[in-house]
Amino acid sequence: MINQYIELVRNNIKPNFRIAEVGVFEGGSARYIFPLLKEVTGSFVAVDSWEAVSEHAFLSASASWEKYRDIRQGISWEVAEQFPNDSFDFVFIDASHRYSNVVRDIRAWLPKVKVGGILAGHDYNRMWAGELDNTDDDVSEREHCGVSRAVREVFGDGFSHTVTPHLADVETWWVVITESHKHD
Repeated sequence: MINQYIELVRNNIKPNFRIAEVGVFEGGSARYIFPLLKEVTGSFVAVDSWEAVSEHAFLSASASWEKYRDIRQGISWEVAEQFPNDSFDFVFIDASHRYSNVVRDIRAWLPKVKVGGILAGHDYNRMWAGELDNTDDDVSEREHCGVSRAVREVFGDGFSHTVTPHLADVETWWVVITESHKHD
């Protein structure tokens, strides 16, 4: 849920906070993040392929925040290569939900997060966490299986996630990055 993401940012924001959102779509969550960044002179990197929708919607939604945003269009894990390691305080992944793509995103963006920073994402689902372990494709009625499998595979039990009242709800997952994450 978008509120879980906003709360993670709100609880961890500090001066010069730098965040990357991987998979911004139309900028629904960005409009809540920008006011927080303005308070601490932070910056927001928007990453998306915009294959499903034109980036025009995001540009319109974030026009008044132009000085706080940096827009990068492309394949998310390739865009990660444009940034030095340890350059973000927070990276939120909500791009492709295919298992192989989520693994690529996690592995590409994890080095970009500073030690003590947060790597997080959307669409983890406890109900599907153990299903479809032998497939790379998501199944339409279980569209977030790729996220759940990838997060569990990369981090084992070393991640947190929100707990929603309904087992079938999608949840936000996150990891506070440590030195050991940098060397795995």
